Amino acid sequence: MDSTFQFLVYNVSHIDMVLGLRVENPGREQGCDKAVSEDVFARPKFHTFNETSQRVLNLIKLSEEKDISLAVLKDTVEEIVRSKDQYYEPEPKKVRRDTKKIPAGLNTLRSTADKTISRIQDMHLHGTDKEKIELNNKGSIVIDAVYFPLIAQVVPTWLEENQHHSGVGKVQQIIYLATGSGKPRNKKLDPLCDSTTVLAQIMKIFIETVYSNVKVEV
Repeated sequence: MDSTFQFLVYNVSHIDMVLGLRVENPGREQGCDKAVSEDVFARPKFHTFNETSQRVLNLIKLSEEKDISLAVLKDTVEEIVRSKDQYYEPEPKKVRRDTKKIPAGLNTLRSTADKTISRIQDMHLHGTDKEKIELNNKGSIVIDAVYFPLIAQVVPTWLEENQHHSGVGKVQQIIYLATGSGKPRNKKLDPLCDSTTVLAQIMKIFIETVYSNVKVEV
């Protein structure tokens, strides 16, 4: 029986990765014994993008198992895309009425690697998240998860669309992740400092973990 191939070519960019950070404050100044934690979203700045991506990849590789992070589409994925990045502000999308959760990223909670962020200055933060960092400036900041707000919506939409054109026989679905890098303004920086190649490797793990029948090429 003949096989049918379905291809998707996706251009990986810097807006494809959002880090879920947790800010922990011992709370001693407020006279509390229990630690206070705040969740914030951040994107690596261009000059540390490749380095941060490599660190996230190591976190995932050193996790006991691949934990999928679910997110409510209207509250998390679209909101991250719409308001958490100063370089990308698409038109506001129509609010979904349902609260169905979809696979949106990978947790790093069970990773044995060091998850601490030492230089928060290397991250882009939204205004309200900046306030949380400032209020908890004596606490530690750790990477709890990595989210892929765009591909998390693109892949299920593509698969659903393909169902109407599958035909008869075996269907092989392949996604090609195209990567690249820009030219740093600072000539002292590594030309590959903002490369998206490592990010594509992380996205490959995410996609193939969630959609086992899909093959991803980087």
